[in-house]
Amino acid sequence: MKYLLIALCAMACAQPKEFEVASIHPTPPQPPGTMSIGMSIDKGMMRATGMTLKFLIEEAYDVRDFQVIGGPSWIGSLQYDINAKVDGEPTDEQMRTMIQSLLADRFKLQVHRDKKEMPCYALVVGKAGSKLKAPEMDAEGKPKGSMSMSRGSFTGQGMPVKAIAHAVEQVLGRAVIDKTGLTGTFDFKLDWTPDEARTDGEGSSIFTALQEQLGLRLENTRGMVDIVIVDRLEKATEN
Repeated sequence: MKYLLIALCAMACAQPKEFEVASIHPTPPQPPGTMSIGMSIDKGMMRATGMTLKFLIEEAYDVRDFQVIGGPSWIGSLQYDINAKVDGEPTDEQMRTMIQSLLADRFKLQVHRDKKEMPCYALVVGKAGSKLKAPEMDAEGKPKGSMSMSRGSFTGQGMPVKAIAHAVEQVLGRAVIDKTGLTGTFDFKLDWTPDEARTDGEGSSIFTALQEQLGLRLENTRGMVDIVIVDRLEKATEN
């Protein structure tokens, strides 16, 4: 037992808590229509271009836009370019912890978590039943476990229904609660026409696409939603 505790302690101590190197600068002004915005996290490296603090907080605390409350007026407009690195290949959870530390150190971010009752959607199985497919297995007999999302489309392989709910949250800007009762993992592909691209009623909304393609539907409801409240946030110290 003693050696197990020592091993667990060593593992915990080995987990990275902060980036080793980080450079932060306000995004330079760009000509209209040429702004490059994006964020990538790969093998201990985070690169962010044109990112607002609100988006960075969403990434750090694994929440959506509507779950971040408070902060200064520029939280969703002032943009930064960030390059940060740590040795090794941290997990997603470790990377979020490091982004939290970076925001606390360089932006003096302080937050607390709470819950708030909000309008929500309940994701339920349609009357005709689910159309989700059993996952395709890899060479080792395991679900592939991947998900990609683009404008008007997302595809999942070996993913739980909760992943669909999270993707729909991002599109609709409202909490989506999984009430399907479906367990396990599935393969799925959903295509819809974004509201701003639909003209004269052509194209399917995400509501219609969910029913027709996946056999799922959204119902209006209310529920307690996890929120992150910004208590303090300052403009970054550069380097």
